[in-house]
Parts: sequence; C-alpha cells; structure tokens
Amino acid sequence: MEYSFQRFLEAKKRIDDRALNQRVWESLKTALIGAGGRDPVRILEIGGGIGTMLYRMLADGVLSRASYTLIDGDSENIRTAAVRLPKWLNALGLETVSRAGGLFIYTPVIAVDAELETADIFEFIDREAGQQQWDLIIGHGVLDHLDVPRLLPELCSLAYPGALLYFTVNLDGPVAFEPVLDPILDGRIVSQFHFVTHERRAGKNLSGSGPAGRHLFTCLEKAGLKILDAGTSGGVVFPRQGHYAGDEAYFLHFMVHAVEEALKDHPELEKSRLTEWAMMRHEQIEGAALSYISHQIDFLAQVSS
Repeated sequence: MEYSFQRFLEAKKRIDDRALNQRVWESLKTALIGAGGRDPVRILEIGGGIGTMLYRMLADGVLSRASYTLIDGDSENIRTAAVRLPKWLNALGLETVSRAGGLFIYTPVIAVDAELETADIFEFIDREAGQQQWDLIIGHGVLDHLDVPRLLPELCSLAYPGALLYFTVNLDGPVAFEPVLDPILDGRIVSQFHFVTHERRAGKNLSGSGPAGRHLFTCLEKAGLKILDAGTSGGVVFPRQGHYAGDEAYFLHFMVHAVEEALKDHPELEKSRLTEWAMMRHEQIEGAALSYISHQIDFLAQVSS
C-alpha cells in the first residue's frame, strides 16, 4: 500500500468531525460574534494541513465576512488544500475563485478571502510580529508537535487584545488499539510510539516534552491567557456491520504504518516482533476487526483586553 499524508488528513477529517467537543465549538461561535468588531474578522490557522478546519467553519455557517490565513510547514499540504478546498466548498453551494496564494469564497451573504501559505510557524511569527494581528488563532491537532511554552507568548504577539485562541484535539495520553494482541508488547509499542512521535522535530523546531492535552491548562494561564472553555474530544474508529465508514480503513492502515516506521529502529523493541505486530494489525483492518481510541482535549482561550 502507498501511504499519503494528505489522504490520511482527508480521512481524519470525518473522525475529527465526530471528536470535536461540541460545547467548546459552540462557545467559539458565540465568542466570535463579538471578537474585536472588525469586518471582516481576521483569522490565522497554524498547521492548517489541507484546509479541513476552514471547510468545517464554512460548512457550519461560522464565517460570513472573514480574512483567513492558513499556514503549514508542508508545501504538499498547501498544494492539496488549493485543489481540495474549491471542490469541497463548491459541493456546499459556495462559489470559489482561485488566485495565486489562495482563493476567494463567496455567496450573496458570504465573503471569505483565504490565503494559503507554506511557512514555518516561528519564522512566520518573526516576519509578521508588529506587522499584522488577528482576531482568532486556530491550532488543530498541531500543538502536540510544538514547543508550547515558547509558542504561546509568541503567538500572542500576533493577536489583537481580546482575541480568541482555539486549540483542538490536543492529545492527552497514548492511543489504543483493540483488541490487545499481547499486553506487554502492545503496551511497550504504544508507550514508545507516544514518546517518540512527540519528541520528533516539527519543521526546524524541536517539539515539547509530549502531548499538550491537560498541560494546556497550566501553559495557557502562564502565558496570560484566560480559558473560556475546555472539553474532551476523543477520537474513536470502529467497524460497523462488518466495514469501516468512508476512508477510515485507510486512516487505520496509516496509523499502524506510522507506528512501525517510528519504531523500526528502536533499541528496546525487537524488529521482527514489531513487524509481526504491524502485519497482524493490518490483517485485522482488512477483516474489519480493529478499533482505535485516542483521548484529546479542546480549548478556547482569550488574550487579555
């Protein structure tokens, strides 16, 4: 099987739709109505991937008049967003006009100018600090891979007083695969994957010590931010009536592959046992017999006025 991170992100969209905490989402919608009073409202999304959060906000009627800047360190994500977003949005009945560096999205009551840019988050902050500010900053599934104590104060330099920060699906513990094959081996594989993936480099910047999750309660407050709402956003994938919905089987194959790739040279794991574990997991997916669980937390915070 060929693995594409962009296809993985597209498959993950459906899972994240279910996972997002709806109370925190509604809190965002309510708070955004009065955010700064600027027209259009200015939104920055960091690590925006292929544009699934922008699509989600338009599909739910969150945006009417907005300037939306989406940045991601992976140029292939940005290229995919430029192709996928017009198709997704046209299917919603929205008109789009593609332009160099982004697209314009409109109906008689909607006007959203979206800029899509390949950029390292810290380089972007250095470039834009003192030049631009935003009413809402979004990070969807990205804080786990960044140095959060360093990032938050720097992000605040891009925010208007009273601006909102919406951080979603922040991992709060190791993922789980069910059924368990070998309690000792499964536990070792999951814990080592949990550690390795959150010590990897994010662009040029070394990530923090692990998943953001519950640690964001402290990190946000230390950065001088007021937490407006928070709630769990668990991701669950399981077969229904002998098959997986949508492209969820691909999502699971990608996750198993990611585990094997991350740990294939790990000194504490015997490679042959890891290979056998991955093979058995792939077989379970083909037989619609594998379930996946992740525990996450969503946050809505605000910069002091």
